[in-house]
Amino acid sequence: MVLSIVLSGAATTGWSSAAPTPAAAKEIDALISHVSGLEHVSVRGGPLTVAGPTAARFLRHELAEKSALIDSAEDFIRLCATRSEQTGRTYEVAYPGGMVLPAATVLRQALSAQRARAPAALASTLSGG
Repeated sequence: MVLSIVLSGAATTGWSSAAPTPAAAKEIDALISHVSGLEHVSVRGGPLTVAGPTAARFLRHELAEKSALIDSAEDFIRLCATRSEQTGRTYEVAYPGGMVLPAATVLRQALSAQRARAPAALASTLSGG
């Protein structure tokens, strides 16, 4: 499935000196990887479209800029992937066929799915499977 996500900002990578907990960082990295897998990403709430990896770099930049405020994946979504500070516009994911959802909703769904898979993966590891 091809997705588009509306974001804004510059692109860099890395965590700043203050960062989320290791567990939260793992969840955030998985969310950024999810965005990286998107085919087309619209920037600044407008028609400019970039590849998912570019949007992922933007999110890493936002994370580095705001890491002192982020303790959880929910904080990351709220502070880095909800709306443009420049335009005030909500970031959106546009699906093929025209359905558009707020990016925060899409990332919360991805986070819920990620967390639902985590207990099964742990159980498999513990059972030697």
